[in-house]
Amino acid sequence: MSASSDVPVTTRRHLTVLLSGLAVNPCAEPKVLVRLAAADIDRTKLARRRDLPAQAAVILAGDEDADLRSELAAHPRLPAEAQRVLARDVDPRVRGRLAEGAEYFTTVGVHGLDVPEPLSPEVYEVLARDPEPKVRRALALNRNLPDTLRARILDDGDARTAAIAATEWNPAPAARIGALLARATDTFARELLLLRLDGPLPPEAARVLLAEIDSAEDPARHVGLLRRIAATADLDAARDHRPAPT
Repeated sequence: MSASSDVPVTTRRHLTVLLSGLAVNPCAEPKVLVRLAAADIDRTKLARRRDLPAQAAVILAGDEDADLRSELAAHPRLPAEAQRVLARDVDPRVRGRLAEGAEYFTTVGVHGLDVPEPLSPEVYEVLARDPEPKVRRALALNRNLPDTLRARILDDGDARTAAIAATEWNPAPAARIGALLARATDTFARELLLLRLDGPLPPEAARVLLAEIDSAEDPARHVGLLRRIAATADLDAARDHRPAPT
C-alpha cells in the first residue's frame, strides 16, 4: 500500500490523508493495519495502537526511521517478536525506551494511561548486557524487572546504573546501600541512594562525602547532596567533621 504511485498529485494527497485516517480507525481490521505498517505515510499513531498486530509491529521495528522505532519501543504491549528486534536496535535511544518500560499515555483508540507489561526474559537479558550505560540505567528503572536480574545489576560496572537499580527496588536492599554509596562518584547517584537509606548514614561514609564536597571546585553544585547528608548522617560524624578550634 503506497501513497506515492503514478497517480495525480491531488489524488495522492487525498490518499495519504485517507491512509493516515485508517491508521487510527478503531474498526480497521488487522490485515489493514499490517498493510499500513509498510505504507508511505506518517505511521506514528499506528505505532501507538493498543491493538497493533504482531506482524505490523515487526514491520515497524525494522523501519529506517529511528523516531518511529522509538515510538514503537514505548508501546506498553509490544509483541515479543518486535521486542527482540528493538532490543538490538542500532540506536541506543530506541533500546533505552524499550528498556525503561515507562507508563504510556495513548490518545489512539481508548484514551488513558497504560501500564506496560513485562518484556520477555530473553529481552531483559539482552538489555542487561547492553554496551551503552544509558540503556542499562533505563532498564534499572523498569518496574517489571525480575528481582534476580535487578540483584545482578547491583554489581553493574556503571555505578549510577547500580544506584538506580537499588533505589527502584521495593523494599530497597538496605544491606547494599553503603557499598553502593562508596562506589558512586556522581552527585545524582549519591542523592538517590541517600533517599533510600534505611537508617543513619554510617560515620565513615559521611566523612568521605563531606570531605569531597569541601574540596570540590564548585561546592554549590552539591547543595542537594549536602541536605541529604544532614538529614541522614549520624550526628557524631557531623561533629567529627567540624574543624578543630584554632
